[in-house]
Amino acid sequence: MLRGDTTAAHDVSQQALGTAEPAGNHRDAEPCPELLLLNALSHNDQSKVAAIADRVLEPPGPHSDDVRAAALNVRAMSLWREGRLDAAIDTIDEAVRMRGQLTRAWQCDPLWTRAWLLTKVRELDEALAAAETARAAIDTEHNGVLNPVPLALRATILLAKGELAAAESDARAGLVASERTEMPLYEPQLRAVLVISALRRGDLATAADSLRRLEECAPAERARPWSALVRVLAAVVTSARRGAHAAMDELRGSLVDPEQCRQLLLEDPSMAAWAVRTALSAGERENAENVVAAAEQIAAGNPAFPVVVAAARHGRALFDNDVSALRGLEDRYGDPWAAASVIEDTGTLLRDHDRDEAVAELNRAMAAYDELGAEWDSARVRRKLRRLGVRRRHWNHEARPETGWDSLTSTEAKVARLVAQGLTNRQVASEMFVSPHTVGFHLRQIYRKLSIQSRVDLARIAP
Repeated sequence: MLRGDTTAAHDVSQQALGTAEPAGNHRDAEPCPELLLLNALSHNDQSKVAAIADRVLEPPGPHSDDVRAAALNVRAMSLWREGRLDAAIDTIDEAVRMRGQLTRAWQCDPLWTRAWLLTKVRELDEALAAAETARAAIDTEHNGVLNPVPLALRATILLAKGELAAAESDARAGLVASERTEMPLYEPQLRAVLVISALRRGDLATAADSLRRLEECAPAERARPWSALVRVLAAVVTSARRGAHAAMDELRGSLVDPEQCRQLLLEDPSMAAWAVRTALSAGERENAENVVAAAEQIAAGNPAFPVVVAAARHGRALFDNDVSALRGLEDRYGDPWAAASVIEDTGTLLRDHDRDEAVAELNRAMAAYDELGAEWDSARVRRKLRRLGVRRRHWNHEARPETGWDSLTSTEAKVARLVAQGLTNRQVASEMFVSPHTVGFHLRQIYRKLSIQSRVDLARIAP
């Protein structure tokens, strides 16, 4: 199970069930077969594991608290997938109260699920406290094989809090721990953090490479917990590299299926606005409406969670082109990146109505992105400002040598890296939100400083 091979774990658990003692005798023994089966199936066959969980939870029931806690964990995840967020969190809280030692619940400990769910509804301080409790329990049990888990939890929480460098550090540490302990079960979540962080920094080549690694470690046949996440990130990376129409090719099938659409929106609260924005950019208004309807259904069933209400209102405002509906949403997300996107959308919708106010909002959005280290998003806003006639300098004068790699400005270094990877001037321009003419200008400076004459030379000497 810890290696992520749930098919093999399921087979072993089924064999164990055939020779199992009565459930009540497992209290002080190794994890009982029912617990193993619940854990093994919970990442793959959701219908089977839900049926097992229901049987376990039928009163009076002979099962131990460990097994009942695992069943409650399964039920909480089922409730979440149904969009019943309040009930899911209440159920997982009950499971955490009932659970035994961390090692008894194996790879689906309710405490970990609680941290995941709280992160998704952006109750981030509580989520971080749950992750820290999980880490302390693992340390107390000297169960080093589980060390990647709290790192995956914390990396995801820190990313949502806008602490990009810290999130990246934990994600990389988690990957190292996964390799060292041969426990890759949470590798997909760690890879996902690196995909998102690379996107926000504007390093699209690294984002694409991280996505490829994510897809490799979460193959379709056993990717159930991560399938929505993989679809979301594949669409976002495609949009960044090839535009909205290409992104919709990745996303369209999920948006026309109400169940899949709900799972996408539950994956990340900012997904509703992003999907509406992308569908509208691609001229697919019907699919944008599907997203709005799904987000509003989730919000209607969960009014106690400000983030899901904000997500639905954000999507509706974009669909209706109603800038007034965006007012106040930035404070409801509990996520600084999502809040900055509200400000950006406000400025974008104001461009044709109130130029001065649009410029003010876009400047505010760019400052918010800059503070988060979201260079890609900041560059996009800077391009919008340029189109409104506003030029914003975004470089610092630093003492540099006249030649060599260290002589390149940060912008020149980025152009050089992208060109060395084989991108055309137009592709580089698209990734950096500048014109191909500007890329050509930077290339001439790069050639001069590096004493080279061609793209081939640049690829050959690139570090």
